[in-house]
Amino acid sequence: MDNVNVHNITQTIGLDKRISPYFFGYGTPYGGTCFPRDTSAFIKFAKDRKKTAKNLIFAEEVNEMVYKSILDKVKSYQKVGVLGISFKPNSPVVIGSPSARLIRDLLELEIKVNGYDAISETYSNLDMKINEFLDPQECINNSEVVLIMHPSKTFNNLNYDGKKIVDYWGIFK
Repeated sequence: MDNVNVHNITQTIGLDKRISPYFFGYGTPYGGTCFPRDTSAFIKFAKDRKKTAKNLIFAEEVNEMVYKSILDKVKSYQKVGVLGISFKPNSPVVIGSPSARLIRDLLELEIKVNGYDAISETYSNLDMKINEFLDPQECINNSEVVLIMHPSKTFNNLNYDGKKIVDYWGIFK
């Protein structure tokens, strides 16, 4: 739904003392080396015991819906900027990174990808050819649409004039 503000919804639900604002939040799809693997392992563990891990299956489905939503928002552009390439901030690891998956899918669609990550080592771990920027503003300047893939508040101090912004972290409230 385009007219729903997920940030307002999660903030309101978080007012309940039993839940608190730390129980859940919004953001880009989860990824990395451990969480997706462990989620799949728990689902298989339950299935092997003739049980269904409904909550984990649903979490995977939601994660995939969020991923597809992001991809759908940017696949009509010719130059996409990705701010945050590793699977989480302050890490050069791209294994299981939603950003790396998006980059791969965008490149397959023959879309030019501009990338910025705070750790330059991240680029050497990425097995795809993108335009690598060491400055986030340069990445933005060379893009039509910008994906905020890491929850870095430093991204809200940049100039996005004339750019479409895809921000699932709520940096721009």
